[in-house]
Amino acid sequence: CPSPLSTPASMLSRCLRGLRRPTRFGLRGFPEALPRCIPRRQPSLAASTVADKSSSSVGPDQWSTGRRPNHKIPTLFQKNDKVLWQAISRADKKKSGAPIRTLAEKWAKLRHPIGVIDAVELLHAAYRFNVQLSKMSVNHIRNVLVPRKSGLYTDHLVGKLLISLPMLGFSRPVQKLIGALAPKVALCVEPLSARTFATFGSLRRLHSCPETDNLLEALLPKLTESELELEPHTISRMVVGLSSMDPSTSNCTGRYLFAVGEKLKNVDSEFSVGDLAQMYEALHRFSRTNTGLDIFEILYPKLQECEDLMPSHVTKILAGLSKPHPKNVEEDAMDRAERVVDNTLTLLQSKVAAADGKMNLFSTTDCASCLNSLPGLGDGPGARSIWSLVARKAMATERRTLEDKGHGFVLGKTLISILKWTKQLEKKSPELDLLVSTLSEMLQHRKRNGDVMLAKAAALAAGE
Repeated sequence: CPSPLSTPASMLSRCLRGLRRPTRFGLRGFPEALPRCIPRRQPSLAASTVADKSSSSVGPDQWSTGRRPNHKIPTLFQKNDKVLWQAISRADKKKSGAPIRTLAEKWAKLRHPIGVIDAVELLHAAYRFNVQLSKMSVNHIRNVLVPRKSGLYTDHLVGKLLISLPMLGFSRPVQKLIGALAPKVALCVEPLSARTFATFGSLRRLHSCPETDNLLEALLPKLTESELELEPHTISRMVVGLSSMDPSTSNCTGRYLFAVGEKLKNVDSEFSVGDLAQMYEALHRFSRTNTGLDIFEILYPKLQECEDLMPSHVTKILAGLSKPHPKNVEEDAMDRAERVVDNTLTLLQSKVAAADGKMNLFSTTDCASCLNSLPGLGDGPGARSIWSLVARKAMATERRTLEDKGHGFVLGKTLISILKWTKQLEKKSPELDLLVSTLSEMLQHRKRNGDVMLAKAAALAAGE
């Protein structure tokens, strides 16, 4: 081995600069930061596994590739974890999310490298302190995650990610970020817990797009392979997660809903009325699809067992049973949908009639929502029974509103559109006559009480 004294000064200087480079620029853990004179050795699998289990913010691909992990020399990702938790502590003390926003923007401006787990912890901190991350911060997180090969290996991290998504919105940068996170979720090796399944409800803020489909594809195997017996509230949250998805443009929502239906069949616990109402409302876009009708048939006996219906529950169930946009309608399911929806409406009317003495009065908003749902329910026997029910409830609400000298402009606008719809119906029935006469009487009351805006509706009802 040649003596250091015999080595040319230029060669020795280059070697020393190369050894100092990772320390000077804080780039430990990156193979590209090592000079060519230092061999790039791959870390052992055992060291990576131990490192991943010993620290919540260090993944298998985040340890130094130039030397064995040394606990005396913190890696960059350990430093990220420390800085992030310091920002969270300051945010706790100040009761403000400003430290989290400042840290995210600082990392984005400096193009600071962060790991997969660091990104999830940052997103969860933003959700916890109600911080809306800037477009620059979202783009930075996405850019640093794309080349990473590690994933969210634990159930806890998947839950943190899902519950943090609503705070991001649904802009194009957020869609790209979801696309970058989807393969990381697919690498989760732990079975998901019931608590994590309940976070699937956070998907309701997302809409159908290729990136969202990729995320659902990553979550679907976790759902189908799970052997957990889920509680009714957990399944309700999972269905609510699909409320903004579009079955006509998404190929994964149908299979996801089918998997939820299989879990729903195995539930023996009693459903609360609130959970059932949320599920009906969330399935509005699927109410004329075969998969959605399968869920309705499973929910029918659950609805039979429920008691203590409230006006808000009736409103949500009617909204879920109404006909969605034509693009979300399956033609081969229309005959079946008419039968299933009509049976559910008949059951709902009997439930409301049985609890009529105990049920609170409908609010103006509840009446307006019920009236808006009528055109989408069809004109079968069950739908006609609902017409009579809604007419009586609307008149009771109208009298109370006039006694309190309220205006109820939301309900007034709805009356105009419903009266136009009743004139288009070809089949006449006593229920329709009761609905039209009730609405006309409500308009006359409003006209006498000075509601000028509804004078046009009164003229329309009189056929002028």
